[in-house]
Amino acid sequence: MPKDEKDDGWNEWLDFNREQFRRYLRHYLEVMHKSHPKFQIASNWMYTPTCRRSLTSPVDYISGDYLGNASISSARLESRYLSSVGKPWDLMAWGFQRGSTIRRLHS
Repeated sequence: MPKDEKDDGWNEWLDFNREQFRRYLRHYLEVMHKSHPKFQIASNWMYTPTCRRSLTSPVDYISGDYLGNASISSARLESRYLSSVGKPWDLMAWGFQRGSTIRRLHS
């Protein structure tokens, strides 16, 4: 098993692990849809610019969450791409706030 990108077989190792995740996702979605057909499932950032792939899993919608850094630019880029995938989609924004920052804002 390669330890980093300098080791022989690194790219093959990455491809193997990525395919294992896709297999897991397809299996999970098929089992859930069989037992709960109306339940809608997405896999965070799957089939987005972060993970550009053809739709090979039966996800019900495409979703991703992004940080507040350059949020308008991020949302514009992501929404253009997501609208071309052919599935319903959403983007969620979130961030962290420190207590000291909140106190400063409300003082």
